[in-house]
Amino acid sequence: NTFLGHPLEQPPLNPLSHLLDTLRQYRCLLLLDDVETILCSGELAGQYQGDYQNYHELFRRLAQESHQSCILVITREKLRDLASLAGESLPVRDFRLGGLEMQAAHEILATKGFLPQAPGTNDLIRLYRGHPLALKLMATTIQEIFGGQVEEFLSQSTLVLGDIMPGIFHQQLQRLSSSESIIINWLALANRPITFNHLRQYLRFSPIATSAMVAALESLKRRSLLDVVPADTNTPWFSIEPVLMKYVISQLAEQFSQEIIKLLSDSTEKKLVILKMYCLVEQHDHGSISLRPWIISRLNDHLSSRIPELAQRQNWIVSLYQALELKSAKELGYTLQNLRCLFPHLTSRSH
Repeated sequence: NTFLGHPLEQPPLNPLSHLLDTLRQYRCLLLLDDVETILCSGELAGQYQGDYQNYHELFRRLAQESHQSCILVITREKLRDLASLAGESLPVRDFRLGGLEMQAAHEILATKGFLPQAPGTNDLIRLYRGHPLALKLMATTIQEIFGGQVEEFLSQSTLVLGDIMPGIFHQQLQRLSSSESIIINWLALANRPITFNHLRQYLRFSPIATSAMVAALESLKRRSLLDVVPADTNTPWFSIEPVLMKYVISQLAEQFSQEIIKLLSDSTEKKLVILKMYCLVEQHDHGSISLRPWIISRLNDHLSSRIPELAQRQNWIVSLYQALELKSAKELGYTLQNLRCLFPHLTSRSH
């Protein structure tokens, strides 16, 4: 066994205390990377897995006990232990790594052959929030598929993710708790910044209490998945970045599609989850309704490709709708609104 390059005759009885003694004696840089791998998936951010509970004591002592070393912790999820100890004038500092500034982002694009003055490059950087990996990936796509024409790429009706970004988003979203997943889905559905009260109204058919909403929003912020948008008022507005929004919408459309196909099948299992919790239309305060085309068009494509005979099943859909109308609002949630949105003939033929 060795420690700092020096052989140890026998392992220390208390490894943590030995580490602290060494950090006091020597000026060291201790780098801890990918710390989120010791945290739980499927729960609110910052909770240690069972085998790593002793890391709580490690980080507490590193933060609170005096020594002359520097510890750099790199993680996608902010540690609860350190969040409460961090401050601008305190020994523990908290830095969020955001997107690149415009000049640095142009330097990334320049390595792919795009000059700063090329039309559309500033819009491309803003669209992908200066994300260096996304810019590198999209620059390659633009060169290979769009002949190096950034404006042609930007004119597409959909935001391109490439083949690597979805894998990154999948890993991040797999770690979310159920309440965080529901909130992320609604932030994507809204397609715009929304307030806490907006979100609470949207979630009226979801099993999330107000206190759980607050905890989930705090957790998403610790994961750096939640953007708090500056506003003229003191009311914060919440959103997610465009590339994540596109990925979430594609996944949600797939879930809608699977549930609707099962609902329209001959199966006796008619469980409502996605149709009940999420709404394809926006109901405004003055009573008017607007569609959410960013998911509806994708969902219609899914349904038409998987149920080619959909047009011939109109009578069956009407019968199903009429049977659902007998259920309570609590059981249905947004289901009837969603079905009327996807099958407009229901409004006139089912009453």
